[in-house]
Amino acid sequence: MKDGGQAFPRAATQLIGPSGLGTGCVIEVDGMTLRDYFAAAALTGLCANRDSSGVAGNRLASLAYNYADRMIEVRNE
Repeated sequence: MKDGGQAFPRAATQLIGPSGLGTGCVIEVDGMTLRDYFAAAALTGLCANRDSSGVAGNRLASLAYNYADRMIEVRNE
């Protein structure tokens, strides 16, 4: 399954050498995936809906990831 990659990718510089001096190299720092970010946004909307008050949490989470998967599909079209 494609997860859309990192939601907030960034690079961090790590200095290598004695006392931190020397050649710098760029390392990638992982964060949440775009799929997780989209699901969190969808879950926020689902929970804000008064009609969802009787829906089980695992059902809401499943719906949120369904929305996230669809958003990634549309984004990649």
